[in-house]
Amino acid sequence: MNRGKPNYFDSLFSQLKEKLPNLEIHKNEAIAKYTPIKAGGKTKILINIRSSNSLLQLLLLLKKRQVFNKIPVIIAGGLTNTIFPNNVFRGILIRSFSLKKPTFSKTEITADSGYSLKTLIDKLTKKGISGLEIFTGIPGTIVGAVTGNIHGFGGVLFSNFIKKIKVFNLKNGKTEYLKSKDCRFAYNQSIFKKNNKLIILEVRFSLKTLKRKNREEVKKTIDTILEAKKNQPQNSLGCAFSNLSKHQQKKHNFPTNSTGWFIENKLNLKGFVLGDFKISENHANFIVPADSQKRTNNAGDYLALIKKIKKAAWSKFHLRLKPEVKIISIPKNFQP
Repeated sequence: MNRGKPNYFDSLFSQLKEKLPNLEIHKNEAIAKYTPIKAGGKTKILINIRSSNSLLQLLLLLKKRQVFNKIPVIIAGGLTNTIFPNNVFRGILIRSFSLKKPTFSKTEITADSGYSLKTLIDKLTKKGISGLEIFTGIPGTIVGAVTGNIHGFGGVLFSNFIKKIKVFNLKNGKTEYLKSKDCRFAYNQSIFKKNNKLIILEVRFSLKTLKRKNREEVKKTIDTILEAKKNQPQNSLGCAFSNLSKHQQKKHNFPTNSTGWFIENKLNLKGFVLGDFKISENHANFIVPADSQKRTNNAGDYLALIKKIKKAAWSKFHLRLKPEVKIISIPKNFQP
């Protein structure tokens, strides 16, 4: 990392406020209030983005000022699956939560990366367009759904519906379009997980993979999914771990590859409490605050619980569990 001035963040904050007066920019902002589990330290700079155009303007300015070479920059959606440690994040956290409405053509639907997945599903349902409703009940924005290539009801992958993705390439400072086949999609995986130089701006969905159905028929599917997910806690970061692989399931002769089933029935950790967090009694693959009324929680307890589950799985069954939650690591003694 390059070394900057002692007051680098104050100077950068002032420059951003001056050059981008329409953006909501905060200094030394608490992360906990933006997350469903009320945990995490502070970030030196937090920027709330409401459209892909605003995001692009910000990225161009940050690249021009070589900010990406000096400090870490994290772009997130609703922070519904991301955990920050308690210490200060000496970088920029960008929350992209777009309010720009999707556009419809005869062959495709285009939505900002920061657009709410739930809102998109609601709009498609009203138009009688079916397909994405299988992702009902999954919180967050489209960028998270694409990056993690989430799986919906029945195991169907989000990438099945993607035609093209507009990205900003930090290497060359240009916008580019990637076809779905170029994004290396797999179960819970994409090129965007490994290549942080490609920033998703917009996603285009193909109407060839979406179908027109009676609105009531789509709503019936949504109700079925919500009923099946009624035990999944909302005050969580979603599933703590990915499901077991079919190989792991077969090797140990488990009746299911559900990690929730494994944590509950084989590790016997359902309801286990560690400080401010516990393994949910409703679904053992969810970690929730032990006290739902508490205003802030210790992120270290959440991370310690993740570690405990992983250690138990390895010591008892030699199984490596893969966290589905995005864990942000902060280098010690980092100074810009």
